[in-house]
Amino acid sequence: MKESELKRLTTKALCASLFVSAALPVRAELPDACWAFTPDAEMVRQTLYMPIENVSHELKVPVIYFEDRFDRVDGAVYEGQLFRVMNESFEPVTRPQTAVLIRENNRVYMTFVIDDKVPIEQVLGIIAGELDRKVGRDLALFDEADAEFGLSKLTPTRWRENPADVRTDRELYVGREIGGAVSAVIACDRTDDPKRQPSYNHDFRAHGIDVRPSYRTPYQKDWQRIQDDISDFIGCALTAATQ
Repeated sequence: MKESELKRLTTKALCASLFVSAALPVRAELPDACWAFTPDAEMVRQTLYMPIENVSHELKVPVIYFEDRFDRVDGAVYEGQLFRVMNESFEPVTRPQTAVLIRENNRVYMTFVIDDKVPIEQVLGIIAGELDRKVGRDLALFDEADAEFGLSKLTPTRWRENPADVRTDRELYVGREIGGAVSAVIACDRTDDPKRQPSYNHDFRAHGIDVRPSYRTPYQKDWQRIQDDISDFIGCALTAATQ
C-alpha cells in the first residue's frame, strides 16, 4: 500500500473513531435542533448578558455542547458564547473532530455565536460599506435584485462605472420578511483557491438574541433552515432555563 493511501485511510479511521467515541445521547431523526434537550440530559445553566441593550437572558444547555471546563459551570455570565455543530444533525463537534474535518476539507459543520450587536439594519449597512468604501453605508447607493434561495443580492451601483473600486471577493445577500424588514444578512467571501470553499457569515436575531452562524458552500441554499434550527435551539435553551 502506498504511503499516501495509508495516510488517507488513517485519517478516515480517525475521523470515524472520533465520531463513534463521542458520548452523545440517542437522538431523533433529522431535523431537530433540540434533540439533546431530554429529561435525563446533563445541563448547564448560563447567563448571556447583552451590554448594548443592557439585557440578560438565562439559558440552560446540554453540557455536551461545551468542551471547556469553565463553560460547564452553572451560573457563569458571558457576553457571547460559541457553538460548533454538524450542519444538518446539530450534533456537537469537538476540536479534535474539527481538525480532522478541516484536513479532509469536509466542512459539514458550522459555528454560531450568540451575543449582542447593533440592530440588523445597521449590520447590513456596515457590511455593505465594506463592499465600496467610497460609498459608505448609504444603502440607497446599492442595487438590490432577486437572487437564489429566496434572498436578494446587494451590489454597489458604482460597479458599473468604476468596477475596480468595488470588492469582487465578497457578495452580500439579504433575507426579508413579507413586509420588507431585514431578517437575515449573509456575507459570502469568495476565493480563487480551488481547495477552499466560499465561506458565509450569516447575521440574524432570534428570541431577542443576536446570532452569527458561519458555514461553507453548499449550505447557502439552507440558510432559512439553519436560521430556524438555531432559533429552535435558542428557544429550547430559554425554555429549559425556566423549568
